[in-house]
Amino acid sequence: GKAVTQAGASIVLIPISSYTRAWFDKQVRENSCPLKGGTSSSEAHGAQNSSLECLRAVMDQLLADKRLLPYLRVTRANPTGHFWFTKVPAGRYYVVSLLEGSGGAHQDERAVGIAWLTLELDADEKATNLVVTDCKSSLC
Repeated sequence: GKAVTQAGASIVLIPISSYTRAWFDKQVRENSCPLKGGTSSSEAHGAQNSSLECLRAVMDQLLADKRLLPYLRVTRANPTGHFWFTKVPAGRYYVVSLLEGSGGAHQDERAVGIAWLTLELDADEKATNLVVTDCKSSLC
């Protein structure tokens, strides 16, 4: 995969359980949101917008789930794309972020998709310099 970071992006830390694994497999790994556009730039732009709306709905569904809400942690990436969570209990987690694209000239700036990784933390362990390398976008 390719490392993709995005300043200001929301990052969600999700504890892995049978319930969140089922959500993750269905909504992230098997996501049916359109990711590739047509051949013309206007068709590609339209497909990117519909894909973004679909992916936003996936993330909104996660953040609205009352069973999960007490266990989720959400933060935003700083201007350099870095982020952190504090006082995270030991366990296994998904780190998930929606890449919204900025319409910039570089391909990385136009990325639309869901970037994610799995993470296992031991008691009192600090994870630094995480790089999200798996994603559901046309770049990966």
